[in-house]
Amino acid sequence: MRSFQTKRLLASTIQESDAPAIDPIWSDPSVTEFLNIEPIHSFDDTVQRIRTLQQKAVERRAVRYTLIRKDTKEVVGTAGFNRLDLDHKVGEIGYELAEAHWGQGFGTEIVEALHSVALHGFGLETLQAIVHEDNVRSSHLLEKLHFHEVPFDRPNKKCYEKSLLH
Repeated sequence: MRSFQTKRLLASTIQESDAPAIDPIWSDPSVTEFLNIEPIHSFDDTVQRIRTLQQKAVERRAVRYTLIRKDTKEVVGTAGFNRLDLDHKVGEIGYELAEAHWGQGFGTEIVEALHSVALHGFGLETLQAIVHEDNVRSSHLLEKLHFHEVPFDRPNKKCYEKSLLH
């Protein structure tokens, strides 16, 4: 699925042309503190990460969306599927928002939309999210949206899962 929208956000597959708007978000230590990715050190790193994400989308192994506020046209973050296993109908979601947009319900809005995209766009049956154990905001968000913690053996990480079949 190349694009979708929520009440307040437009989401389209990430493009290199998004790099100038995404770079400050991916370079912000407050935003990246709990992410499962290497820190961004330069604009070139941002462009390279976008290229990697685009290649994974072509291979149908992952897909990332740039999130744009409908009212201001401002890029507020990215979200998508960090991993797609279409054979087993499982996807791992991930998301990050610019700090200025925390606490405004955008996280809830985008995770709910990813649920719909997973089910109707990719035919997935299970969603997962890997969260740093200290990321209380993300854990709370996932629990509020009926994700359940499942056993996971990576240090400092928790895995949340949600069945899409009911």
